[in-house]
Amino acid sequence: MAKIFGEDLENIDEDHPDKDRSFAEQSTGSQVAVLVAGVVMNMILAYLLLSLAFMTGKAVVDEEGTKNLTDRRVVITQVLPDSPAETAGLNPGSRINEITSGQTVLSGSEITLDGIQQLVNQATSAPVTVSTQNGSDQMKATVTPTSTESGDRQIGIAMAQVGTQTLGPLGALKEGAVATYNLTHQTVVGFYNLIGQALTGSGGLSQVAGPVGIADLVGDAADRGAAPLFSFVALISINLAILNLLPFPALDGGRIVLSLIEYTRGKPLPPKFAKWANGIGLALLLLLMLVVTYQDILRLL
Repeated sequence: MAKIFGEDLENIDEDHPDKDRSFAEQSTGSQVAVLVAGVVMNMILAYLLLSLAFMTGKAVVDEEGTKNLTDRRVVITQVLPDSPAETAGLNPGSRINEITSGQTVLSGSEITLDGIQQLVNQATSAPVTVSTQNGSDQMKATVTPTSTESGDRQIGIAMAQVGTQTLGPLGALKEGAVATYNLTHQTVVGFYNLIGQALTGSGGLSQVAGPVGIADLVGDAADRGAAPLFSFVALISINLAILNLLPFPALDGGRIVLSLIEYTRGKPLPPKFAKWANGIGLALLLLLMLVVTYQDILRLL
């Protein structure tokens, strides 16, 4: 967060040599352009990082027609709360290297979505052993499947068949643009749902990470290689861009709203009003950051 020169003229002398360059002296269009510039740079950074990820080898969903795929594998994309998988310590992002039930062992090319589901369904009351790898960390977990309402057996994970896609510069730039669009769309939907849950009181901050949590996640991404790190930092950059556009005081989106209000009124807002609005907004953001950081620390303990 940076203070723009001359956001208000209250602290600038009339004879200041740069008074004409101050933010408050600019047209509404120029003010909005300045405020949006940071958001645009965040998006450009995300695009470049995602393009680099494709050049170094990015994990993508293994779909029919996807080219240049190597190291095809099954990864855990989600671990359901209070599930046998969560109890056993399985983690999202982990690669399934082997799964065993009784005398049946799946490994190597036998590890497929259908193969795993069939093996779990056949494990009536016996536990299954799942060997996973996350970066350089490997673990073996014993999980006892439970029955669903339809009679299927499950251990409480969502999976995806993925592969590593490595592209040349032109292909990477193209796929980087597609990935940037998809991540931006997912982020907007995520913010919309989060705000909706907050307004209705149906959600919490359990899925929100602060500086401590982000640092921990960045470390995990770095352990998995350059492409995961590039992808995760790109995701952070997109989140910052969307967050900054929210019409909340102290954020760029809030400043844009104030500029548009001034344009509609045909005259500037009282300097004290803008100062108090931004001050209260900043205080609320700092309070939110403290709460989220506290939750991050509790998760790490």
